[in-house]
Amino acid sequence: MSRTAVAWFRRDLRLADNPALTNAVEHANVVVPVYVADDPADPFAPGAASRAWLGRSLLALGASLAAHGSGLSRLAGPAAGALPAFAAAHGATLVTCTRDWSPAGLAEEAAVRETLAAAGIELFVAESQLL
Repeated sequence: MSRTAVAWFRRDLRLADNPALTNAVEHANVVVPVYVADDPADPFAPGAASRAWLGRSLLALGASLAAHGSGLSRLAGPAAGALPAFAAAHGATLVTCTRDWSPAGLAEEAAVRETLAAAGIELFVAESQLL
């Protein structure tokens, strides 16, 4: 039986040593990588320098994925609204990500977990090392 997972990249914008990506690969035949951009209405949105760094990091991640025969989809946030529809459109039954320990990240995780559960989609959250 085929299973599709969405690998949701949050702060771990790398392939190597990424426990959420590893979990997706171990539990699904098809893995669809995605990044969800911050909600533009967020009053704490990153500044120009942070957005430039993020843009370059996402290009590098996309190139790494392309080298492995995949690609990176980009969605507009908030994640709780974007991920369930994206996962359902790809027939995914699992979404994986790494934990973001910031208060906003934990709130986002809780909201995503709730909307995915309502759609019958499992969320796996991995612990990881971040700088």
